[in-house]
Amino acid sequence: YWVKDEEKKVPAKMLKGCVIVSEYWVRKCIVMDKVIPTRTHDIYKPLKHSLKSLSGVKVCISGIHGEMKDFVMWFAKQLGIKLQTTMSMKKTRFLLAFSAPNGFNGQIEKISRAREWGI
Repeated sequence: YWVKDEEKKVPAKMLKGCVIVSEYWVRKCIVMDKVIPTRTHDIYKPLKHSLKSLSGVKVCISGIHGEMKDFVMWFAKQLGIKLQTTMSMKKTRFLLAFSAPNGFNGQIEKISRAREWGI
């Protein structure tokens, strides 16, 4: 297996016979304590294009935990997004709020505040 690094170019002959995987795949394998087939999800493979177009955008995340949080953090990194756990009127551009099966569990205040601030 070879973890693709966007910053470095690797000669094709070095990759012959290797399965190219994403950093997220490595993390998932460690958590699951097993080698997961890369064909089960596209996110286990490197992104085909550089997506750094959102570089520097600040997004506050709320109500996300566990495996989904790991994925959102990894994907945000691929996009160049800076994640925040606290919301700031001056610095936060977007709020990404996740709902639990029984609703937003106390996030209503944060969502209302975001709307007041124009986030």
